[in-house]
Amino acid sequence: MDVLRLLLSLVAGAGAALVAYAIAYTHGNPHPNAPDPDLAFTLLPLELVVGLVVGLFTFRAFKRRQQGEPRSDIADRMVLRVAHRQGGTFTFQDVLSRSPLGEPQARHAVDRLLESGQVRRDGDTYRLP
Repeated sequence: MDVLRLLLSLVAGAGAALVAYAIAYTHGNPHPNAPDPDLAFTLLPLELVVGLVVGLFTFRAFKRRQQGEPRSDIADRMVLRVAHRQGGTFTFQDVLSRSPLGEPQARHAVDRLLESGQVRRDGDTYRLP
């Protein structure tokens, strides 16, 4: 996944540098009367810095998203959906077989629902109140 993140960052940075070059070349006018290649060449270091900043921002933004903790409310809703589909009564095996949750995620979600009072336990069976 890091290769894709790096590739995306390079493309975003190169694109931003090219846009900055085009703006300098045309003085920001979409229909230039007299383009200025000398100005665009003179500002090339600035344009490359803009591309570098955009590339780094893109790289860091996707790193933060990948390292984010999984949201517990989504797992809780998956368990509650299984409970409703089962008519309000379900087992832990129902949650494992009818949802994409793994065993640790399902266990944490069921425990959270028990603590919050959204689910009651009757032996090996869970019930909605």
